Amino acid sequence: LGKPSVRLARNELNRENRRPALKLNLVLDSSDPLKVSEDIKGNLDTVLKNTGCDYSFGDEIRNISKTRTEMRGSIGAGLALIYLVLVVATESLSLPLLILTAAPLGLAGSVMALMASGTVVTLPVYIGIMVLCGLIVNVNVVMTYNVNRLIREGENTYTALMEGAKQRLRAII
Repeated sequence: LGKPSVRLARNELNRENRRPALKLNLVLDSSDPLKVSEDIKGNLDTVLKNTGCDYSFGDEIRNISKTRTEMRGSIGAGLALIYLVLVVATESLSLPLLILTAAPLGLAGSVMALMASGTVVTLPVYIGIMVLCGLIVNVNVVMTYNVNRLIREGENTYTALMEGAKQRLRAII
């Protein structure tokens, strides 16, 4: 976890439920607080076994865990809402599924980039992932409409797909 440093503070006796209590505050450099708390929990379970001592984590760990769970749900709800809007806009049930197929690929790329860089997943990361999903959908909507337009103008499907993808790639670059 790191090298502990001890700072002496004024003497005080802490009690919780009429029992003496030792309170520790840890300052983490850049580690994932949930991973660190799990590591500490595993070590404390071993050390405190059969001693009559117990431990608890503060509200911050519970809040981080709750926020992560809520953000995962928000990403799923956001994709579902995007699907519903696309169903209404395209008047089709299958075309929005085609448009949304790139979102999981974008999410997978995000996860791989976060793992490769060792970045801790925080609230701004979740917001960035939600924005990325919106951008992916936007690019795919425009590309799908371009491909459909080319097919209506008489191009064969393969040529329309290649031309539509080329136009979108040029716009992105």
